[in-house]
Amino acid sequence: LPTWLGADRKAVAIKADGGLELSDSEAFAFADRVVSDAQGSGIVTDMAGVQRGANVYGLFTRFYSYANTTLQHNLEIVRREKHDAKDYAYATHDMIMTNIVPAIMLAAMKAAFTGGDGEDDDFLKAVGKELGSSLLGMVVGLREFSSAVQGYDYQGPSGLRFFASAYRLGEQTLKGEFGLRFWNAAIDTLGYGTGLVPSGQINRTLKGIDALTSGDTDRPTAVLFGPPK
Repeated sequence: LPTWLGADRKAVAIKADGGLELSDSEAFAFADRVVSDAQGSGIVTDMAGVQRGANVYGLFTRFYSYANTTLQHNLEIVRREKHDAKDYAYATHDMIMTNIVPAIMLAAMKAAFTGGDGEDDDFLKAVGKELGSSLLGMVVGLREFSSAVQGYDYQGPSGLRFFASAYRLGEQTLKGEFGLRFWNAAIDTLGYGTGLVPSGQINRTLKGIDALTSGDTDRPTAVLFGPPK
């Protein structure tokens, strides 16, 4: 949203202020294009070749659009012609803004909203995890290991996670356990199976509510971002 709004304001601003003086319809199209260039769109024309068509690669690239866009930005920076120290300085700056700054921001937001003990070493580790996960996520095949960097259990390729969640749902049902884990599995199964349910956010909210009611956390933000880990 901030990217789109910034592009839209630039498009409608007068040229004297650095704008493009476009009409409203042209500004909307320009803003849409800027978002696609910066973050990916999921549109077929913006997809990598491995994402297109009905093939086995699609199982591993279901949520690959943003990572692919970041990879293309990195490749563009590497391939850019560099003649002197100034060019290399610009390239280094762009690499940092593309890879390291987002990792720092994600780690900072998670620490702010989900809690932490404030130790510098822990924050640096969190930044390292975000950066490592991002770098692995750009490469088809290696991106399957990004969950290990983040400390999550691997649940299979993104395109097959429906079966992993359905297995967990069946396991909880057979055990006769209908607590939080059962509902998490049920919501994940519905989300992966239909693509219409924001299962990740719903489960974070449920876990946050459970943590608040059980006294595991006193942060009200846990309802939105989940409990501290």
